[in-house]
Amino acid sequence: MEFPNAKKGIGMLVVSEIMTLVYVGIGLLFSMVMVGVSLVISEVQASTAASGIVSWVQMIMTVVMAAIILGAYVVRVIGVVHCSRDEPLFKTTLYVIAVGFAATVLELIFSENVAVSSACSMVSNITDLCIAIFIIQGVRNIGAQLGNAEIEKRGKYLVTIAIIAYSMIILANAVGTIMNNNVGAVIANAIEIGAGILEIVQYVLFLIYILKAKKMLNN
Repeated sequence: MEFPNAKKGIGMLVVSEIMTLVYVGIGLLFSMVMVGVSLVISEVQASTAASGIVSWVQMIMTVVMAAIILGAYVVRVIGVVHCSRDEPLFKTTLYVIAVGFAATVLELIFSENVAVSSACSMVSNITDLCIAIFIIQGVRNIGAQLGNAEIEKRGKYLVTIAIIAYSMIILANAVGTIMNNNVGAVIANAIEIGAGILEIVQYVLFLIYILKAKKMLNN
C-alpha cells in the first residue's frame, strides 16, 4: 500500500515544524527577557521613555514572529492538503487551521485590547493543540494501515506531551489577563517559560516523529 500524497505532504510538514520550532524558540527567549525587564520596571519605577522603548521592542518582535508563523501556516496548509488526499482526518485539520489563522490575525489586529487579544490567543492555542493531535492521529492512522506499531505508539505519547504544554500556555494567558499588572506579567511570563521549554521538547519530538513517518512512507 502506498500513500504518495501523504509522503509529499509530510515532507512539507517537516519544513513547517522547523519554522514553528524557530518561532517557539524566539518566543521563549523573548519571554525570558521580558521577565527581567518587568522586574526592573517594577523595582525602579522606570520612566515613561523606558516603557516606550519596551513597547517598541514588543512591536518589532511581534512583526518578526508573525512573519515566521505566517510562513509556517502556509507551508503547513500545503502539507495538510496533500495529506488529506490519502487520509480523511487531515481534511478536518484544514478547518481547524483556518480557525487558528483567523484567531492569530485578530490577535495582532487587536493587540492593544487586552481582553480581545487574550481571547484570540487562547483560541489560537487551543486550535494549535487540536492541529497537533489531528496531525499525529492522521499519521498514526497511516502507520496502522502500513502495520507500523512504532508510529502508533510514539504518537500516543506525543499527544500527552502536547496537551500538557498547551494547557500551561493557556494558563499563562489566563493569569496575564486576570492579573493585569506587573506581578501578573511576571507570573505569566514565568509560566510561559516553563511551557515554552516543554513545547520545544514537544516540537523536537514531533519533528523526529514525522521524520520517521516520512522514512516509513519512503520504504
